[in-house]
Amino acid sequence: MPKVKALQCALALEIRSVTCPGVVLKDKEDIYLSICVFGQYKKTQCVPATFPLVFNARMVFEKVFPEAVDPGDVVAQLECKFLTFKFLSLRHFRKYHPYVFLILGYIKI
Repeated sequence: MPKVKALQCALALEIRSVTCPGVVLKDKEDIYLSICVFGQYKKTQCVPATFPLVFNARMVFEKVFPEAVDPGDVVAQLECKFLTFKFLSLRHFRKYHPYVFLILGYIKI
């Protein structure tokens, strides 16, 4: 049996919409979702700041584990990692910064 030199892990993530019944966002600037998986950052397109937030986004995150000998090694390495989802809004401050990012909330899984 040949020796495996590396293992690859891929995550295909589909985000259709986000709802939050009873919540009204005060900031009316467009919102996007920033996602960090395997240390890779990706973001969705901007959408209006009204629920439901309809993203219809598909993202693929891939990582190669060169030191992994079997899938259990990959699981052990992923157990201490976080997935981060952040809702961000682009605000305009004319005096100081043309664009400042406001974090509306985040989720760690």
